[in-house]
Amino acid sequence: MAQRIIKLYTGKDQKSYFEEIEISLDQEQALGFYSAAFMVNELFFRETKREAVFEWHNAPVMQYIVYLSGSVEIHASGGEIRRFQAGDILLAMDLEGQGHISKVLEPGHSLVIKAK
Repeated sequence: MAQRIIKLYTGKDQKSYFEEIEISLDQEQALGFYSAAFMVNELFFRETKREAVFEWHNAPVMQYIVYLSGSVEIHASGGEIRRFQAGDILLAMDLEGQGHISKVLEPGHSLVIKAK
C-alpha cells in the first residue's frame, strides 16, 4: 500500500518541476496501514480566498499542503500546470529558483504542515 504525493522541487536549471512520489504504508495497525513517522515543525489551517493569485514565489520552507476542499492550480516555472483539490497532497520544496504561481480556482480549506 502507498500514499501518492506530488512533489514540487527546484531542478538544476533553477526552475520548478512536479514529480509523483509514493509514501509506503507498510505498518499495519488496528485501524489500518500507516507510514513511518515524519518530523514536522508547525501546522496551520488555511482558507483560500476566491480568485486569489500568488504570483511567482518559492515555498518558504519544505511543507506539505493537504487540500481539504476547493481547488488550486499551480504553475511550475518548468512549464507544467497541475490542479489540486480535496484529497490531494502537495510537498512544496522549491525553495529557490524561479518558483511557481498559485491560483485559487474554488475557495476552500487546506492544512499547511511545515516539515523539519
